[in-house]
Amino acid sequence: ENVYIMAYVIGVDLGSTTLTCKIYNKDGNSISFASEKVPYLYLTHGAVEIDPDDLWDLFLKVVKEAIKKSCLEPNAFQCIGISCQRSTIILWDRKTGSSYCNFISWQDTRCAGVTISYNQSWTLKGINMIGFFLYTLCRHKMFLLMKVLKFKVNSGSMKLAWLLEVNPKLKEMLTEGKLSFGSIDTWFIWKLSKGKLYVTDPTNAIGTGLWNPFSNDWELRLFGLPNSVMPSVMETSQFFCKIDYDVFGSSLSLNSVVSDVAAASFAQCCFNMGEISCIMGTGCFLSINCGSYLQASMTGLYPQVAWKINNEYKYTCEAMVSGIASSIEWAKNIGLFDDVSKTSEIAFSVNDSGGVYFVPGFYGLSLPYNDPYSCGGFIGISNHTTKSHMVRAILESIAFRLYETYQLALGESTFTFKDVIKVCGGVSNNNFILQLMSSLTGCVIERSSDSEMSVLGAVYLAGLSHGVWKNKEEIKNMSQPSSVFVPDIKIQSCYSKTYITWVKAVKSWSYRNAKIFR
Repeated sequence: ENVYIMAYVIGVDLGSTTLTCKIYNKDGNSISFASEKVPYLYLTHGAVEIDPDDLWDLFLKVVKEAIKKSCLEPNAFQCIGISCQRSTIILWDRKTGSSYCNFISWQDTRCAGVTISYNQSWTLKGINMIGFFLYTLCRHKMFLLMKVLKFKVNSGSMKLAWLLEVNPKLKEMLTEGKLSFGSIDTWFIWKLSKGKLYVTDPTNAIGTGLWNPFSNDWELRLFGLPNSVMPSVMETSQFFCKIDYDVFGSSLSLNSVVSDVAAASFAQCCFNMGEISCIMGTGCFLSINCGSYLQASMTGLYPQVAWKINNEYKYTCEAMVSGIASSIEWAKNIGLFDDVSKTSEIAFSVNDSGGVYFVPGFYGLSLPYNDPYSCGGFIGISNHTTKSHMVRAILESIAFRLYETYQLALGESTFTFKDVIKVCGGVSNNNFILQLMSSLTGCVIERSSDSEMSVLGAVYLAGLSHGVWKNKEEIKNMSQPSSVFVPDIKIQSCYSKTYITWVKAVKSWSYRNAKIFR
C-alpha cells in the first residue's frame, strides 16, 4: 500500500473547446495544469474540422507543459488516462498512418442532407415497422429502439455516410482493410502505440452511432460494411499500452480511454441508478445512470455506455442540448457584455427579460424539436429592450432547454430519479442558470469543485486500473461539491407562464425558419 502514497496520475481531455492536461496526486488534488484551445477549421458552410497533425502536436505540447510545471521526476507518474469528445471521426491509411481526411467534428453539419435521406429511406422505415411489431409482441427495449430509430446530424455514423457518398471508393478501401476508421480516441491510441493497437472503448464506440449496446457489437449492415473494418472494443479502465519514453520524457502506461461525458459522470461519482450528471460545456449533456438497464426512448433520449469495468457494463440514458456555450460566446462577440463571469450579475440586474425570448439554435435544435436546420435568434425585441434583457433571455433559454430535457427523461424512465443534479463545465459557473435550473426541476444542484471533470474522470479510471485507488468508494470519499443551489418556490411560480410562452416561441421560430429557408 505504501507504493502509491506519492502516486501521480496524468489526465488529458481532448475536449470540444480545449485540450487540457492535469496531474493529480493520490488524494485527488490537482498539482499541475496546462491547456490550449482546440484549433478548428471552418473551411466551408457547415464544416467543422480539426487537422490531426495539429491536434497531435498540441497534445504533446500540453502534456509536456503540465509535466514540466509539476516539477516532478519522470518516474513519479504512474499512468495516464485520456477522455475524448465523441462522434468526431477520421479515416487514415492502415499501413502508413497518414490521415485520409481531417477530423470531422461532431459539430459539423454537412451531413444534414444525408441524415434526412437515411431517415426518409424505405430501409429505415422498414426497420421502424419491424421494431413496432416486435416491440408490440414482446416489449423488449431493443425493439423499441428499432421502432423509434432516427439518425442524428451529430452522429459519427452520419459523418461516415456523408464521406462514403462524397467518395464511393472509400467503402471498397475500408472493406479491403486499406483504411482505418475511428473517433479521436482510436486514432490517438494508434499513434501512442506506434500503430500496434486499433482499438476503442464502449463509451466512445457507442458515440459513433455504429455500436449496438444490446448486442455489444458493431452494427454496419445499413452501411454495407463488414464489422471487421471497425476497431476492437476494450474495457474503459484497463491497461492499453506502454508509451515510449521519447513521447513525453517519461515512461507511462495508458490505463484509461473514455468519452468526455462518461468521464465527467464518473468523476462526479454518479455510480448508482437514478443519479444524474449534467455536463455544461460546448455541448450540454444530461446523463442519468440506468445501472445495468438499457433505456430506450420514444422522444430521442439515447442509451449510452457509462463504462465497462471488469467485464461489467453500466449504462446511462442521455440527452444532448447543443448551442449552449456558443450562445454565450456569440453574445460576447456582438458586444452584449465584455466579461462572461459578469453575465449572472447582469441577468439579476433586471426583474425579467422584458418580454424577450431567445432560441439557442446555433447548431440546430435537438430533442424534442429535432430540427437540424434551426438557427439562433431573439423574439420580442422592442424599443425598450436593453442589453441586460437580452443577456437574461439567453441565460433563461439555457435553463429552459435543460429543464424540458429533464422533463422528457423523467417522463420516460421506469425508475426513480435522485433529487440531486451534479453539474460541471464552463457554463455551470453561472449562478443565474443554476438557480433557475434548480427552481424549475425541483432538484438540488451541486456544482463540482473541479473545473475539469472529464480530466478527473479519466484519471480516476486510469488509477483504478493501475491500483492507485482500490475501488469507487475510495474515490467517492474524496468528492465534495463547491456550491449547492436549492429550489426556490417563488422563482418556480414566477417562471411557470414564462416557460410555456418560451416553448411556444421556439416552436413558432422553428416553423417559420422552415418555411423561409428550406
